[in-house]
Amino acid sequence: SLYAVDWALLGLAERAKDRGDLEEAVKWLEMAGEVAPPEALYQLSGQVAELAREAENPLTAAKMYEKLRERDPTARGAWEPLVELYRELEDLDALERVVRETLDGLQEVEDRNALRLSLAKALLTADGRTDEAIGVLREALFDEPGHEEALGLLTKSLEAAGKTEELVELLRDQLMGAQDRGDVATVKATSLRLGKMVDREEAAAIYRDALRLGDDRELLELLLATLGEEDDPAERASLSERLLQQLEGDEAASLSLAEAELYGSVDHAPGALRALAVGVERA
Repeated sequence: SLYAVDWALLGLAERAKDRGDLEEAVKWLEMAGEVAPPEALYQLSGQVAELAREAENPLTAAKMYEKLRERDPTARGAWEPLVELYRELEDLDALERVVRETLDGLQEVEDRNALRLSLAKALLTADGRTDEAIGVLREALFDEPGHEEALGLLTKSLEAAGKTEELVELLRDQLMGAQDRGDVATVKATSLRLGKMVDREEAAAIYRDALRLGDDRELLELLLATLGEEDDPAERASLSERLLQQLEGDEAASLSLAEAELYGSVDHAPGALRALAVGVERA
């Protein structure tokens, strides 16, 4: 029966693998690949491929995974180790081929971006191919806005390439997307980075927008540092009051006095009294 053939071929492959006979194991697995059930075939093929890698025979390992891809081009158990092998071998042509042949058939965005990131990392290590890597990373972010690793790699790549304007536009786009999603962590991280790259007025606007999602000590401190004495003292006093809730001890005492002075400068006695009372409590 077909089951008996499957069992026999896989058994012969496993025995050869246990003996460390890669050539024999690959031969039987190639025959089993036509008829064996995918789960058993993938498990044993993966073991043979790992044995080949341990024996410093990565081409044999790649051959095994290529055979598995022929059976199912979208199976992550086949393409993921294969792209890593081609990265190790620095075979960009083979890597690009696998990505091109696999990408469109993948249903999950997580899988598509795992492929793209493997390719982008390889391109970044190759001479003169940074722009291609940037393009691949942009595709990843278009497919999955807010993807942390893709954003981090793209940011570093644009910085290294001296593409400051492109980097600023990228961060603006990412910030808008994070705000739309209500992604507090990404809003903060992007705001902190972008605020240091733009002029004072835009930086202040960025920090204000980020603080609409909730008070954060670092953002409050940056916004206060960005505002000058010529800016609205009432806003500075209000920001100081919010920051005071994040402080303790001497820091709280010092800020409460400065805040009381700001409220005093706009003749807001209740605010000044409140600042001093909170300062006593926090200190």
